[in-house]
Amino acid sequence: MDVLFSASGAALAFPVLEEMYGFYDSFVEEFQLACRPGCPLCCTTNIFASSVEAAYLLEKSGDGALRSVDLPDELYRPTTTTNEIARACLEQRLVEDRGSHVKGACPLLGEDGTCTIYRWRPMACRGMHSLSPCTQNTPGADMDPFLMELHLVMYQLIEQLALETGGRCGNLFDLLPSITGSLEQGHLLEPSPFPGLVVMPSNAGRVRAFLRRLLRRIAEACPGLEPAQALVDRVASKAGISL
Repeated sequence: MDVLFSASGAALAFPVLEEMYGFYDSFVEEFQLACRPGCPLCCTTNIFASSVEAAYLLEKSGDGALRSVDLPDELYRPTTTTNEIARACLEQRLVEDRGSHVKGACPLLGEDGTCTIYRWRPMACRGMHSLSPCTQNTPGADMDPFLMELHLVMYQLIEQLALETGGRCGNLFDLLPSITGSLEQGHLLEPSPFPGLVVMPSNAGRVRAFLRRLLRRIAEACPGLEPAQALVDRVASKAGISL
């Protein structure tokens, strides 16, 4: 098999990923969210992730269970990435994700409805939230508009991190076996570079303030780490942020 990326290459970015996760989680704690353990209605297999996140999850879970997770019969397989969509928006053109979301619970849920890999879950899972309790009868999560935009920006940064390490993007359950060498990588996408911010003007100042603090944290916590410096330089330049 022609291996396009490896867990060892992605491991170079683990310190950066941990800083991003930690900073985002601390920020979101300031919001009054209704999400609680054992509420798995948002936990599906429609998880867009990067190879850095998948390799991190494999490394940290440590019990080998993820290496043999049963793949669902059908998966959401995206046909474009977050940064590709952002670039299209900035260029005022349309780009379509032809992947179809599928029904079904995430196989990483435990019998009690809690996440078995919660501590190391990817950004797609961290960003899911609701301001009010969800039930089987509600049409969807009651998401905060600002946090939704911030979540997409974090997607953009993690895609840039995958690019810096020669990684790929796609459904988490395609990425996991691809890294372990048990599945071909035909469903995965090459990451695109961060093109700039696509946020509402009313939120632009808050998003840039968040990014300025995050980029400074990454630069201070990961001095001399090439993926960290490349990420900070690219995002600061394209987002118009002075550090």
